[in-house]
Amino acid sequence: MGICFSVAKISVYGILRNNILQEISLAKVMSSVEASFMIGIFVVNIGFGWLPSSPYSEY
Repeated sequence: MGICFSVAKISVYGILRNNILQEISLAKVMSSVEASFMIGIFVVNIGFGWLPSSPYSEY
C-alpha cells in the first residue's frame, strides 16, 4: 500500500512539474497537492479507526 501511494505521489508531482513552468506557481500548486494528500490520509485513518466500533464491524 505504501509503495503504491509513493508511486502515485511521485507521478502527480512529475506531471505537475512538467506542466507548470513558473517556480512560484509550481510551489503553490505543490503545497496544495501536499495538503490534499495529508487531508486524505487523515480522513482514511479516521475511517479505519471508526470501522471496528461501527455497525459494520462484523463484516
